[in-house]
Amino acid sequence: YVAIFDCDGKQQLVYKHAISTIIPVRPVSILDASEKSE
Repeated sequence: YVAIFDCDGKQQLVYKHAISTIIPVRPVSILDASEKSE
């Protein structure tokens, strides 16, 4: 299968074999800084 990413108005097609699992050392915030509530 493939995944399609849309970034800055451009689409990128990534094949399954190119996707890896990454385990961060500490929690990662997945929210954009501009979307945070005050």
